[in-house]
Amino acid sequence: MEHKFSMVARPYQALLFLAHAAIALLIAGPASGIDFSSVHLDGVSNGKAIISRAFAVAAGSHGLQTVDPLSLNPPALIEYVPWFGPIPYDKCWKDASEITCIAYFRTFQVGDGSLEGAGGEPFDTGVACDQGFGLYQQFQNTWAIVRFYTLSGEVVSRYRIEIGEGTVYNSVNGKAAKLKFDDLYVSTWSPPGVLESETVTIYGNDWSVAMLKGKPLAQSHGVATFFPDGTWQQAGEHPIDAYFFGDPSGVAPVCAYVK
Repeated sequence: MEHKFSMVARPYQALLFLAHAAIALLIAGPASGIDFSSVHLDGVSNGKAIISRAFAVAAGSHGLQTVDPLSLNPPALIEYVPWFGPIPYDKCWKDASEITCIAYFRTFQVGDGSLEGAGGEPFDTGVACDQGFGLYQQFQNTWAIVRFYTLSGEVVSRYRIEIGEGTVYNSVNGKAAKLKFDDLYVSTWSPPGVLESETVTIYGNDWSVAMLKGKPLAQSHGVATFFPDGTWQQAGEHPIDAYFFGDPSGVAPVCAYVK
């Protein structure tokens, strides 16, 4: 199953190295002098290259040994309840070392823009503003995804591009701000197939908000890693994630704008 939040083989070592390097640099602290913007840009670039290579194999090889996406652990499904899914991946195939599954670019609508208590399917971010309302969202979300499994069908890693835009709005009066994101989610499972072992690393902009006239209110950028034990580490700014880990300062300007 795919969700918004959020294989060690030769072609994929570069991106996994970046994830591990980001963690090591975080431990080293800001005095290391590392340019974290370049780290996340390299992460996005390498992740997109992995997805592009998998799409090219799927398009150029007619003799692939196909695999049923529903036969894997977990099944290769796109799902974001209640707005869409489950949708099987477009193609899965097996080679001598792994199983690869791909889901081509799809665009979905998430949230219906309704106010609290008005029915429909509003998207509640879970952010409660001090002014007495919540932040809801409505956006268009485009995904392209590649998953890798062991030959026995246990999930090892996933690379998902997300591109979206829409609005963040006051759950009581509907006042809105602009929302954008453009990021890469990388998930790894160790041991393979144990879903509770998932580590998620996000590269790029996963939640940036601006006034309707364009002035930034909250800007997300960098690298954020979420570990199976519920902890996280980050480089750069990740305002909505920081909110859920106890720091509301990054979302405060958004709350103030849509009050």
